[in-house]
Amino acid sequence: ANFVWTLYRNLLDQPRHAPMDKDLLTWRLMNILPRQDSLEFERIKNYLDVPGDKDLRTFQLAAKIAGLFDQYLVYRPERLLAREDGPLSPTEGSHPWQPQLWRKPMLEYPELRDQHRAKLHKRLLAQLRRPDTPDGLPPRLSLFGLSSLPLIQLDTFRALSTHIDVDIYFMNPCRHYWGDI
Repeated sequence: ANFVWTLYRNLLDQPRHAPMDKDLLTWRLMNILPRQDSLEFERIKNYLDVPGDKDLRTFQLAAKIAGLFDQYLVYRPERLLAREDGPLSPTEGSHPWQPQLWRKPMLEYPELRDQHRAKLHKRLLAQLRRPDTPDGLPPRLSLFGLSSLPLIQLDTFRALSTHIDVDIYFMNPCRHYWGDI
């Protein structure tokens, strides 16, 4: 993930730290959550309004939601891209607040709209699909010790492999060749 962000930074002129980073998004959501009063946010509002330390509860909830959105950005970026402009999908039924809350930071901070990982991934792939090799790429990339690889990263390494050598070394917990099984 750090290497991919370095690619975003070097090839797409992004800042050193991701503006939609989980920690930064936590603080933005902490600012946004208490101001939500639509029906979709009723359960969240009820949770935040119970007696006790409301600021701590808001921070903890914002951190959990930011973590959830971060996981969506890694494993389901197409879902967040669809949420930005489109209507709710039928699978959103039990959590209708999620698409609305995903849109809120980008409405309040318009510069974030094109600076989250899902949008940057699309831009990076478009740049890597060009025939000319971008400046700033290493001569080769070797990846070790990966037990899994999200599709967004696999796509990045696949596109990168058209310009440089990319070697992925993975553990094979079988003494037989997997292709023969």
